[in-house]
Amino acid sequence: METWVDFLPKERFVRDIEGKPCLVSVILPTYKEAKNLREIVKRIFRSLNDNGLKGECIIVDDDSGDGTESVCGELERECNLRLIVRKGERGLSTAVIRGLREAGGDILVVMDADLSHPPEKIPEMVRLVEDGAEFVLGSRYVEGGEIEEDWGFYRKLNSKVATMLAYFLTNLKDPMSGFFCIPRRTLEACKELSPIGYKIALEIIVKSGSKKVAEVPIYFSRRMHGESKMNLKEQLLYIQHLGRLYRFRYMGKIQFLSFILVGFSGFLIDTTFYFLVQYLLGLGHLIARAISFFIAASWNWYWNRVFTFMQAGSPRYISQWASFLGMSLISFLFNWGTYYLLTTNVVYFDVHKYSAFVAGVIVGTGSNFAFSKYIVFRVRHGLDGAM
Repeated sequence: METWVDFLPKERFVRDIEGKPCLVSVILPTYKEAKNLREIVKRIFRSLNDNGLKGECIIVDDDSGDGTESVCGELERECNLRLIVRKGERGLSTAVIRGLREAGGDILVVMDADLSHPPEKIPEMVRLVEDGAEFVLGSRYVEGGEIEEDWGFYRKLNSKVATMLAYFLTNLKDPMSGFFCIPRRTLEACKELSPIGYKIALEIIVKSGSKKVAEVPIYFSRRMHGESKMNLKEQLLYIQHLGRLYRFRYMGKIQFLSFILVGFSGFLIDTTFYFLVQYLLGLGHLIARAISFFIAASWNWYWNRVFTFMQAGSPRYISQWASFLGMSLISFLFNWGTYYLLTTNVVYFDVHKYSAFVAGVIVGTGSNFAFSKYIVFRVRHGLDGAM
């Protein structure tokens, strides 16, 4: 199947307004990777220089204490390299974010420092970004991609399962990859970056809303030195991270589903009191309809506050309840108006009043959800801070 990438020119590289190569920033998050640094940095700059690209390398180290600072001190004299040592903070994703914020490049590349990602693919990824890609991923699972044979069954299974769990977040074939290239505008488009664990690429894909994405086949190698950082803790953090991203991506749908479920429970309350008021108090159906609405609306406010819009976080119970009733009354104009028009103008609904009752509820639901989401339970950032 052809994609927009198939129609791109093949021999162009990033240029600035003066026709000079734009700066490419390559970020390497590290922890105890000193033995790999000379080789990976040498290959990065060889790849950039051979293709006429001007670049920098930013190493963000989590205070490894393995000689990383000494190695980087030597490399700084040979190439455009910067070392950032974080004290008292660890984590691949947060290290990458620190590097991205410190980077001066127009094109941002993130890769592992353990020699599993081929730096020789950077120019190809940069070209795709220049031609409009918002996110380019180095992929093991597209045509032409490979994994070193002795990678191990467990790691392959772990990768496949993790990819399947992210299926509804992105259509990329290898969202677990840590090798990616983005234009600065993609980073700036991210509403908020708050990753946990190690899958920063997936975080950026989801938070930036990138549509023009591409995957470049890579040969994924076994690390040369050191030990893998993958463990059970990281896998559990990944599950937690997925939960956050699914809530972010599908918050509107989740809220609407919750609103409907709360509304259905309110519908049962509404129905119960609609009949009780008529048959126990002997009141007319129009008055009964108004009373049952007030009781059901109060019920709905409480459970929407607790479940549907819990992130709103307003401490003002009474004013919020009053606002919800007010907005519900506006929606009820549609609801009750539909009921009244049907029962007074259509013979069928005059005979089958409960059908008109249901029709009114359906008409009022959409407006009620909109009022609740954007007025009554809107997020007040001064109260709840970041999501």
